[in-house]
Amino acid sequence: NGLALEYAGEQFKKKKDIVLAAVTNNYLAIRFMDSSLNNDKEISVEVYKQNSDYIKNFSEDVQDYIKKNYK
Repeated sequence: NGLALEYAGEQFKKKKDIVLAAVTNNYLAIRFMDSSLNNDKEISVEVYKQNSDYIKNFSEDVQDYIKKNYK
C-alpha cells in the first residue's frame, strides 16, 4: 500500500526508489515524501500518469517536462 509511506521513517521518505514504488501503487503517497524529491521528474511523471490534474501542483520545470514528453 503506497499510502503506508505516511508511517515510514524519515530516511525512507527521502529514498527515491521507495517513494517511486509508493506513488506507483497510489499517487497520493506523494503527499508523504520528503520535499527534497519535489522536483523529481520520474516521480512526478508517475503521479501524472495516474492523475493528470495533479500537474498543477508541480514546479514549472516539471510541468514543462511533462507537457513536452507526455501529452
